[in-house]
Amino acid sequence: KYDYVVTAVNAYGETTASPTGSTTTGNATLTSTDYNALSWTAVTGASSYNVYGRSGTTLNLLGNTTGTTFDDTGQGLGSATPPTTNTTGERHYLDEVGLFPGTVTEWTRGGLVGLTTVQILRSDQLYVRGASPAAPATVPTPLQRLTVDDYEAVPSTPYSYAVVVVATVSTIAITSATANTSSVTLLTTKWWELDPTDPSTAVSAQIVDFNPQVTEQSTAHLVMGQAVPNVVANTMGKTDGAATFETFDVASYNGLQSLLASQRTIFLSDPFGDQYGVDYVRFGPQSGGMSTGVGNKTKDARLHPSTAAAPHRLTQVTWVAQERPTV
Repeated sequence: KYDYVVTAVNAYGETTASPTGSTTTGNATLTSTDYNALSWTAVTGASSYNVYGRSGTTLNLLGNTTGTTFDDTGQGLGSATPPTTNTTGERHYLDEVGLFPGTVTEWTRGGLVGLTTVQILRSDQLYVRGASPAAPATVPTPLQRLTVDDYEAVPSTPYSYAVVVVATVSTIAITSATANTSSVTLLTTKWWELDPTDPSTAVSAQIVDFNPQVTEQSTAHLVMGQAVPNVVANTMGKTDGAATFETFDVASYNGLQSLLASQRTIFLSDPFGDQYGVDYVRFGPQSGGMSTGVGNKTKDARLHPSTAAAPHRLTQVTWVAQERPTV
């Protein structure tokens, strides 16, 4: 019995092996006139193919061919065995530009030993959190593959991203050329609220009453648990306002209350896009409790009857606009 597998090879590497093909009719001794003829279907993007085979538990390299046929004439076996990982993804060196969404893209230091980091600048000239010059993303080794999530993209807004890779060897920093992505747009049908410094806090409490308005906060109307006023929203050119959140399950309600009580700057993701200039805010208690002159109240939530399977709650809040937390 003879067993064979084939891998596809391109400029970046080699795929994992094909399913095993076997024959039990081959001659006991293979020669140039009595051989096993192999063929397979072409693989898009392959420049050549490695053929592994022979009998036994280990398949070794028989040869390489640019075509889709190969004759096993009993030639000597190589020491290489089929790879266990696919290495044919895009590979880019530090002095090369290239970033292609939808494909596996790897960056390598080209043999240098050191720390590799990534900085990503969005087209609105804001750095992606966790991939800024002050706090870059670290590329793990030896995998050298990294995923960076942008949780602060405004829905319905097109963005492109400029990526720079920096390799630090000893005290020398080597910076790549800039790689630019194509334009991408986040689409969603839901409101989302999260602490941008901790994406695990994200909750999807839906707003049923949204009243953005330009107001100023005074020392008489402080944010709950805060001893000094926030920065006046008008100075930042952003919008204060009031809203009513609706939640239908305990987890969403508790998550929203946790964000309110945290008194941290919250990223408010509006499914309709940046229509009112509301993005980073600090929530206060129920309407009238922060900016409209009634005074600081304890936040309140009322339980309403509902046909939903989970508890249905409405929570009224106000907010004061904030700057984006430092990345």
